[in-house]
Parts: sequence; C-alpha cells; structure tokens
Amino acid sequence: MGQWDLIALTVNGVIGSGIFFLPSTIAELTGPFSPYAYIICALVTLTFVLAFAEVSSRFDKAGGPYLYAYEAFGKFVGFEIGWIAYLTRLSAVAANYNLFIIYLGHFFPAAESGFLRAAVLLALILTFTVINIRGVKYGAWTVDVITIAKLLPLLLLVAVGMWSIDTENISIRTIPPYDGFMRAMFLLTFMYGGFEIVTIPSGESVNPQRHVPRALVAALVIVTTMYCLVQVVSVGVLPSLATEERPTAAVATSLMGVFGGSLIAFGALVSTLGYFSGSILGSPRLTFALAEKKQLPSFFATIHSRFFTPYTSILFYSTLVFLLAVFSNFITLAAVSVVSRLLYYITTCAAVFVFRKKDKAPFTIPFGPIIPLAGIVFALFLLQYPKAQEVYFTLGGIAVGTILYLLVRRNER
Repeated sequence: MGQWDLIALTVNGVIGSGIFFLPSTIAELTGPFSPYAYIICALVTLTFVLAFAEVSSRFDKAGGPYLYAYEAFGKFVGFEIGWIAYLTRLSAVAANYNLFIIYLGHFFPAAESGFLRAAVLLALILTFTVINIRGVKYGAWTVDVITIAKLLPLLLLVAVGMWSIDTENISIRTIPPYDGFMRAMFLLTFMYGGFEIVTIPSGESVNPQRHVPRALVAALVIVTTMYCLVQVVSVGVLPSLATEERPTAAVATSLMGVFGGSLIAFGALVSTLGYFSGSILGSPRLTFALAEKKQLPSFFATIHSRFFTPYTSILFYSTLVFLLAVFSNFITLAAVSVVSRLLYYITTCAAVFVFRKKDKAPFTIPFGPIIPLAGIVFALFLLQYPKAQEVYFTLGGIAVGTILYLLVRRNER
C-alpha cells in the first residue's frame, strides 16, 4: 500500500455511518452551535492523532496500538490494549452492519428482518472476507474505490445545499447546555474514531514510518472539512433536523426531491460498505500480531500458502462480526466502541513519553509534552460521559480478554 492507499484507508475508517445518522442528534444537543462542536472535537482528536503519528513513525510492523503498548509497557498491558482495540473494531463494525440493513430497507423493506436480513449480512461478510484473503493489495484497491464513491454524494449535498442555507438557522443566540455539549463531544468521538486502523496493517505498506504519520494528519483534515460542511448545510437547510431519523437523507430530499433522498441513502450504503472493507483489511492483523507475540494460539498467525495473508485471523474476525451483527443493536455497540477506544488512546499518548526516553522519533510532535498530555486529559474527561450500561459492557469484554490471556499463559507453562 502506498501513501494514497493509506490516506484512503484512514478516511474510509473514520467516515462510516455516523455522518448519515448523528447530525440530527448533535443538532438536538447543541443547536446551531453544532458545526463548532465538530471543530472542537477535531482539535481534541488531533491530540490523539499526533500521538499515534509520532509513535507509529518508530515502527514498520503490524499491530498499531497493541504494538505500541507492548513495547512501552510490557506483555500484559500490550495484550489488554490489543484485545480492547479488537473489541472496538468488532463492536463498531457490527453496529455499522445494523445501520447498513436499516438503509437497505429504504429500497428493500423486506431486508430489514428475518432470514433475508441474516442472508444479506452473511453475503456481505463473505464477500469482503474472500477479497482480503486474496491479498492486501486487492483490499486496498477496494478501499480506494469505495472511499471516492462514498464522498461523492456528500460533496453533491454540500454543493447544492450551500446555496440554500438560511442564515437564521445557523445563527448562534445561546450557548448549548454543558451536559448536552459534552454528550455531543462523546458521540462525536465515535464519528472521528477509526483513524488508528491505518497503523494496524502498516507492515504491509511502503515506507510506513514516513507515510503513516502523513496519512493520519491528512485524513483528519479531510474528514473535519467534510463533517463541518455537511453539518452547516444540514442545520442551515432543514429547521426540523433535530427530529429526523435519517438526517442527511431528509436534507437531500428537501433540496433535490425523492431522487436526492435516494441518492444519499445509496451513499450511506456505500459508506458503510467502505467501512466494512477497511475494517476487515486492518482488524484481523490484531489477532495476527497477538499470535506472533505468542499471546494467542499460533493458528491466528497462519499465513495462506498462496496469497500470504493471515487468513485464519480474517476468518475468525468475520465470524465474530457476523454473530454480533445478527444479535446486537447499534446504540450500545457504538458507545462501547467509544469507551474502549478512549482507553487505548490514553496508552498511546502515554507511550510517547516512554519512547522519548530512548531516542528521537522520525516524526516528533511539537511543543514537547503538552500535546500527548492534553490527549490523556481529554480522554479521561470524555470517559465521564458514557452511560453505566455502556461501561459495564466494556469491562465485561476486558474481563473476557484477561481470562483468555491467563489461559494461554498457563498452557504455555
């Protein structure tokens, strides 16, 4: 994978279904201030991104946040972070599969339930599994094409909508309530999450120490610009945005009629498809990396004799995603992914300080310790705003991972 493949993979990993569903929720919580909430969350996310950029520039192997925690804090912490990152991807992708089915129901209502729903999920997951078992380059090409395809409907929405904005709708008359704003920031973390996916298969990219940091920063700029433009158009065009179940489709319908709404619904399908392709490209490399470190059974590190891909890890991941997608719901899984994601953001920011004691990284964050320290503070602050049930699910997943780790260690002895 080259630099543009990595940028596309990162953009694709961040822009999933959130932009098609959450603009109404953010508008409900923050009103006309909502576009600024995106910018503030982007600045918070930048502290995490820069920490990942500096740490990733030190490595040319697969693993991402797992590898960084392993090298900085040892085997046990490394395993826990690897497992948490894996749970994050599983829960987020399973949530997106549920949302794909909802939007598919816009065109084919029967696909929303029963046997047909399970059959569609199975067909999708099998397709992406086969593509990625055949090789990372096939997966990268798929991500490039889908990333462009998912952005086009959103760009059209922005291009048409900018001429129809009512300035009264975006005028800020009051500051949003504190609790509503912080809940919005927590949910926006889900929309900005996923950038770390590019650090996981970096061992299969060209010159990763140079290209991965650039891809992270470039992708954040692209994503923030797109999010802000879509939110400004949505708030400015549709006064009832806060009450819409499918906000971007409703905005498109008001601008371009039924065709516009269907086009955005189709864009949501393409967007989630791209998210699936990017996730299955990167996430199975986590269990592959854990097995390479002898922290999971060795069959997770099995390489295909013809395509040279970790096919057993890919198959295992696909199976779990299918089960979660069939039996889960979006809200809980999305929140769990945020809670677990913030945990390994903290360890990666902390790893910056550990590695700096050894030598200077090829890419170094400016302003000394300020940015990674701010990242830790921001993450801890945001962890105050999930619901209790969302925290319990995350802790349960961590407990399962800890038991698996201890069992493997016992068997090794």
